[in-house]
Amino acid sequence: RKKEKLLEQQFHVNQMTEMFINIAHQWRQPLNLISTIISAIKLEKDLGIENSENQKIQLSNALEKILYLSSTIDSFNEFIRKDSNKKSFSLHDCLDSSLTVLNSTLEYENIEVDKRFFEEDNLINGDETKFSQVLLNIITNARDALVSNKIEKPIIKVNVSKIENNVIVKIKDNANGINEEIIDRIFEPYFTTKHQSQGT
Repeated sequence: RKKEKLLEQQFHVNQMTEMFINIAHQWRQPLNLISTIISAIKLEKDLGIENSENQKIQLSNALEKILYLSSTIDSFNEFIRKDSNKKSFSLHDCLDSSLTVLNSTLEYENIEVDKRFFEEDNLINGDETKFSQVLLNIITNARDALVSNKIEKPIIKVNVSKIENNVIVKIKDNANGINEEIIDRIFEPYFTTKHQSQGT
């Protein structure tokens, strides 16, 4: 029990660490751009350059980036909510939210994401937070495998289809598959091929 409690705590710490890394990646570029815009406008003011039209455009760009940062807070917030109530939720929104969280790190590693959703966005019943965490973990593992295997044209494919009353989510990457020696163990709790400080 003590070991399980420690592993659970480690899992939450690792999740939060991953979250902060993603926030840093997601926010760095927009913050740099906002800083550059403000510096450029200040420099023009200091030099007595009147260019109100250009400044309006630059301020509009800065405002757009601020709104983008604000929207990402909502996406990250979905992953730290503590509620675990089952309810109806949009599968497409959930997938988009999960991909948004990892968007910057995927872009940084030049990983292409190919999304194929069927047109109808069905509501599914379940624990949205836990479902999002599963998606986040699968996509993070795919990203890590693509990076560690140094895949030349890395890609993650997310395909959503419907067969009768079942919605099927398939996530596929081109990172050379899972080693056959460990494939039977991948759903064991706490099994990991990563270093102890990284894997849960």
